[in-house]
Amino acid sequence: MRISPLDVHQKEFGHAMRGYREDEVDSFLDAVAAELERLGAESVQLQERVASAESKSLNFEAERNTIHNALLTAQRASDDVLAKAEARSQELVAAAERKADGIVHDALAEKNAATEEIRRL
Repeated sequence: MRISPLDVHQKEFGHAMRGYREDEVDSFLDAVAAELERLGAESVQLQERVASAESKSLNFEAERNTIHNALLTAQRASDDVLAKAEARSQELVAAAERKADGIVHDALAEKNAATEEIRRL
């Protein structure tokens, strides 16, 4: 059974021959009502704090997911750039090797021509 501060304030007891002192009972009921009001206000504040904490938690979770996705995107981009750089370096090395082979081939042809010219002379 829920009892509100108003219920406590409005409660009246019957009189009996050897009953309690009415002023003490009224004083105690006032204290109980005040404590119920304080606890009710504290409960509302705590519920608001819980709601605020839950909202912040959801925001932090959303931010964490955003950061996680950004890191995944950055990692993929990094991997892509690295793969393209590796492919380009292999192309450059292959082109340099072809060019070197061509230079060596031309030098050998020139040497052979010079050797042939020397023999002819």
